[in-house]
Amino acid sequence: MKNIARDNKSGFTIVELTLTMAFIGMLLIAIAVITTNILAIYQKGTTLKAVNNTGRDLIDNFTNAVTNAPSLSVKSRCSEFTGNSGDCESTAGFMGFTFNEYRDPISKNQLYGVFCTGLYSYAWNTEYTLRGDSSKWLSLRYNDEDGNEHSYGDSRDKMFRLIRIEDPTRRVCSATVSTDYETNFPTDTVIDARKALDSDAKLLLDEPESDLLTSNDVDLVLYELTIFPYNHDDKTGHNFYSGTFILGTRRGDLNIQSSGEFCNNSSASLGDASETAGSRGNLGAEFNYCAINKFNFAVRSAGE
Repeated sequence: MKNIARDNKSGFTIVELTLTMAFIGMLLIAIAVITTNILAIYQKGTTLKAVNNTGRDLIDNFTNAVTNAPSLSVKSRCSEFTGNSGDCESTAGFMGFTFNEYRDPISKNQLYGVFCTGLYSYAWNTEYTLRGDSSKWLSLRYNDEDGNEHSYGDSRDKMFRLIRIEDPTRRVCSATVSTDYETNFPTDTVIDARKALDSDAKLLLDEPESDLLTSNDVDLVLYELTIFPYNHDDKTGHNFYSGTFILGTRRGDLNIQSSGEFCNNSSASLGDASETAGSRGNLGAEFNYCAINKFNFAVRSAGE
């Protein structure tokens, strides 16, 4: 009897062991899928938050710059430049002293632009220029206090996205205005702030502030920034500005001209344009890093 009891050992059958391993495997797969989805949702939320926070910061930046700047007198400003000042005052040409942009003549996409508030001036290159849709980009040339010439963003690897320059005379904008009020930007796309439009007088500028769109981990860029013609009140001297800009990421094969979902979620952004959306080469990873939003703002400048 002792020998019989010694040989009667407990254990799992092959069927039981197979079922147990299958259950554990399914459990691990479920945990992996849930964890992946949680991380994807978290990353998508982080990207959206970065776009929205940066957009609000830019609105605050533009608003403070306009609010704290002196009002711009249309008549006095137009009289400083050659040409018919009446045409300057009565047409949108005067906008060139406050806002200039250049668009691709075929696609009509904005490539670069400038916006001058009378306190700070802004200059930018959009995503279409950064990714090489245009062979030209916007750069800045200026002199320091010692009279030394400097260039900012003068090569493709140094191209800026959005910079702010202290510029109370709006030289950044006037340097890009043509006297015929039709051709906004010079052909070489260099803002030569050393010269006024009608004078060889040199102007000192401080070095532009660091790029306003590189302060976070998400790769953000402007797709468009537009300032609309403003209203001027002759009695109070106030100017009322309104504008809009589209801010988004560079990842996710983003297309602002598509209908529906702007983030295409295709693997073309990974360097393989032959694969289709949702292919195994992508698995939606780029989609989680893709976000875009359009912001509108309105602000009134100080009176004269």
